[in-house]
Amino acid sequence: MILKTHIAYLCGYFSTSRNLQQHELEASGWKRIFCTDKDYGAYSNFYYPEFVAFCHQTAAKHNERSVTKYRKTLGTPVTLSLFGRKMHTVTVTDVTLYEMPCKLLLYSMRIEQTDADADDVTASMSILRNITRYDHDAISREWFAVMDMLDALHTEYSSHDTATTDDCTNNSYQQLIENGNKFKIFQIALTTTPVEYDAGQQLLFEIGTFAPIGSCDTASPDGTSREYYTSILSRNKLSVFNNWTALSLLDSFTIVGHNVKQWQIDNWQSDYFEMIYTHAIFRKLYIYRTNLLFRQNACRTSQLVDQFIDFEHFYCFNKISYNFLPLEIQKAIDNGLEINEEKNQIYHIIEQDNNQQEKTSDKKMNNILIFLTFLTLFSTLWDCASLLDSILPYETAIGSTITGYRIVTGIFIAVTAITILINRMKKP
Repeated sequence: MILKTHIAYLCGYFSTSRNLQQHELEASGWKRIFCTDKDYGAYSNFYYPEFVAFCHQTAAKHNERSVTKYRKTLGTPVTLSLFGRKMHTVTVTDVTLYEMPCKLLLYSMRIEQTDADADDVTASMSILRNITRYDHDAISREWFAVMDMLDALHTEYSSHDTATTDDCTNNSYQQLIENGNKFKIFQIALTTTPVEYDAGQQLLFEIGTFAPIGSCDTASPDGTSREYYTSILSRNKLSVFNNWTALSLLDSFTIVGHNVKQWQIDNWQSDYFEMIYTHAIFRKLYIYRTNLLFRQNACRTSQLVDQFIDFEHFYCFNKISYNFLPLEIQKAIDNGLEINEEKNQIYHIIEQDNNQQEKTSDKKMNNILIFLTFLTLFSTLWDCASLLDSILPYETAIGSTITGYRIVTGIFIAVTAITILINRMKKP
């Protein structure tokens, strides 16, 4: 199967300690990206204003709650040995930085291939996305020049407040991804000829999982089981129009199409990737990080809760678009990234913490009430004993004031104890 065009965005992300410095980046060849007023107005016709304001900045409209973008154009060819069977070349067209709110930095490397065998495409993506297992003898040095450029940014801007791996050997760039061991990939694959339905489903699955083309048909021990193949397509496939389908998974979002218009391809890149997918990764990373901080007790729970409430208020939009298709795309991406599951875990932790605080508060209140009860009891006992002493002086009645107080106190305590015991016995 020959793919007419394959476009992939390999995405990584990490926490930052400070804002990107525009003059430093521009001196290194990066260009800050602003949305034109015309395009901003056009986006506002299709997407809710708050979502557009988050995703795009114009020269006049930008603030700390919107995404700041920098791009470096490369056009760099990278040659790979596809697991020793053949040499293959891909092109890294550009790298984009997305400075997100909450001190998170997302970056994407755009890779393009034309008239490529689908099996070569999945093999090359499988090699390049595995950030912890690079073979310097199998990948040309141009790729590592790009990775070193990103690693320099990580060294300059990264925050060391979050857990990182110690696997930072020459073959690994693990530090460039805050969690996980692979780049997340948004990819578009366009076939040269129409594909029958069953073959198209299989192609979508194999490209989306970066499996060898045809592996779903094999009965080899490491082939994909039919049950898993069927369940993934039933849960994670999005099919709206006849000329393209999509598959949303934890590490990838894949569109496979044929006879697609150029404006659709542009729309997939400018809207579905640069707006919807990057926004989803931002939410996924922040929620994951917050869950991690909860489990590590790295911050006060009340502080984390306040921060998460602000995050939901400013960045978790109820709706992003007036139109149905962007909403379907967002729903599919969120489902693949398991954002709701991650968010529900935070709600569960917060609920557990609230319950624990209520129990602790109740226990403290009960202790205070017990103390006040005994204080009232002894005050009442003293008043009663003093009243009896004034009516019938103990020294006259029994020859000793102290003995009188002791007798009255003993009787009062005995009656109180018997009353409490009777009430306890009456309870079912």
